[in-house]
Amino acid sequence: MLIMPSVSDAFWLFLALCSQLYMIMYLLMFAAAIRLKIENPDSPGEYKVPGGRVGMILMSGVAFCTSLIALLCGFIPPEEIINEGLAASLGYVGFLAGGLIIFTIIPLKFFDKFQHQHLTEVKDSAA
Repeated sequence: MLIMPSVSDAFWLFLALCSQLYMIMYLLMFAAAIRLKIENPDSPGEYKVPGGRVGMILMSGVAFCTSLIALLCGFIPPEEIINEGLAASLGYVGFLAGGLIIFTIIPLKFFDKFQHQHLTEVKDSAA
């Protein structure tokens, strides 16, 4: 439901959305750690993980899976919303999914635009 019956309900809905967005950030961070360790296994880092490459991939993989489970659990509506009926539950899930999509795509578009401009500037300065 887009119109909240109280300020408290709106607060909890936005808090759930913020938590979901934070889980997306963790997913990206752990995926980046795995990718960097696979592509550049010998690059020096600021910290060492026991087990070397396998340990880093295992640790980041477990953390990625845990963050993914937390993200998926966040889509389970609270009991108060479930008691309001199917429409309220679908509204809750729809609001979270829509918010995640919008607030994830916007920064990625800015990053893509910046990266494209930066590559263009580097090519122009090299020529």
